[in-house]
Amino acid sequence: MIKALLIHPPSPVINGSPPLSLGYIGAALKNKGCLVKIIDAAAPYARFTISDIIKESGSFKPDLIAITISTTFVKFAYKLQRALSETFPLIIAGGPHPTLLPDEVLENGADIVIKGEGEEIILDILRFMKGEAKLKDVTGISYKNDRDEIVHNPCRSPIGNLDNIPLPAKDLFKHSDYVKSSYEFMRYGNIITSRGCPYGCIFCSSKILGKDFRCRSAENVIKEIRWLQEMYGIDTFFILDDVFTYDKQRVFELCRLFRTLPRPIKWTCISRFDLITEELLEEMKEAGCYSITYGIETGSPETMTLIKKKIDLHKVEDRINTTARIGIRPHVSFMFGFPWEKSEHISSTYLFLKRILSKLTYVVNGGILIPYPGTALYSAYNKTYDIKKWWLRLDLAWWAWKNINNRPSTPVFERLFFKDFFILRMNFFKHSHTRIREIKRIIRLIGIFNIWMYANRLTDMRLLRHLYKNALLALVNLSRLVHRVDPRIEKKLSYCVGYFIKINIPRLFIEK
Repeated sequence: MIKALLIHPPSPVINGSPPLSLGYIGAALKNKGCLVKIIDAAAPYARFTISDIIKESGSFKPDLIAITISTTFVKFAYKLQRALSETFPLIIAGGPHPTLLPDEVLENGADIVIKGEGEEIILDILRFMKGEAKLKDVTGISYKNDRDEIVHNPCRSPIGNLDNIPLPAKDLFKHSDYVKSSYEFMRYGNIITSRGCPYGCIFCSSKILGKDFRCRSAENVIKEIRWLQEMYGIDTFFILDDVFTYDKQRVFELCRLFRTLPRPIKWTCISRFDLITEELLEEMKEAGCYSITYGIETGSPETMTLIKKKIDLHKVEDRINTTARIGIRPHVSFMFGFPWEKSEHISSTYLFLKRILSKLTYVVNGGILIPYPGTALYSAYNKTYDIKKWWLRLDLAWWAWKNINNRPSTPVFERLFFKDFFILRMNFFKHSHTRIREIKRIIRLIGIFNIWMYANRLTDMRLLRHLYKNALLALVNLSRLVHRVDPRIEKKLSYCVGYFIKINIPRLFIEK
């Protein structure tokens, strides 16, 4: 029996839910008779260091190790890859970064890179391991041959029928790394019902999953939800599709089937304003949708044109009002720090956000622009601003901790107030102090708003809301100050902040 070890490397950013990519790969291997083990070193309660992972690997004795790699924390993954390659014969890398930059990943410890969707490719690699196929005939991979030369095989077309993929094997994840209280089983409610995005925003890469919208059948989605209800007793689900409502008739069909489930469900999704109608919203509400996240990205018409988002800002407020009136929480996301933006562009976003804020229930906690490889943004500006391979120039101290083996929990100020403070410090596009001040003004507006929303959901009493809000703001400021001095002390602080941070606030973070 072939043993497979699937790994998400240690990371400063915590995985709120089991990574679906590893769940899908794990299911594909398990269905072919492999013994599969998953280590998610970035899970909320996981404390795996590189040494721990090597020790676990030595005990398990895998025949293959597969690592998922994202761009922002690629140095963490490379350190792990190199350490594992000293002992284990076959290191496979997949995910966004290897898909876009296979040569770099192979030069840092991987033997094979999977490009794009891996569920079918991993089975071809399995056949190669059994002597049933040659590596040169496996499409969709890059690898090192016997002469240590890098070989790029032809690309593989995206998977046509997503129903052919087995459901992600979430039972392979270590539950104690995600769950300490019964409500935290909600973390297992993340699902994807479609792949591919037909739009052309310059800050996203369509090379990873393709531009063709492909979807699972409504019956296949219901099968997964039923399994998760039975397996974990959960009734709250997070649909992570890039454009869930792209095929409106399919959403109507899903909503109809949602209402036939043995227990009612609650669910969230991501959409665009131009893919929503009042009739569709009403149907989604009846089927249990409690929040929708809309990507606005900017309040500047000029920036909206340049990023090719193609959203009419004049219609945004009306769609938000309609969403709220029907009883679905409108959440939004913004991005700031585009290379051409001047203070007036950022100020336009601030004023636009301030105008619609009273209609919203949450603003996504983050938004500093990151120039990812494979995007039109990166291609256009990497030479001008010397951001080529910026991910390899990151110092671990950038995340305010000196050793990858001393991974702290997410600081309280980032969980409550705003992520990406360290991204802002990178200042990829050399923004002036004035522009950075404008960005920080937006950050503060979003942070205070979200804290007020948390307080609203903790109590119906206005006086208590104000007390909660002020207490949370004080905690944010204290956390940020202590974190600058020593993240380890801030970590201890986070354990002592009281009942509503440990119990109530995590529940709000997961559900939103």
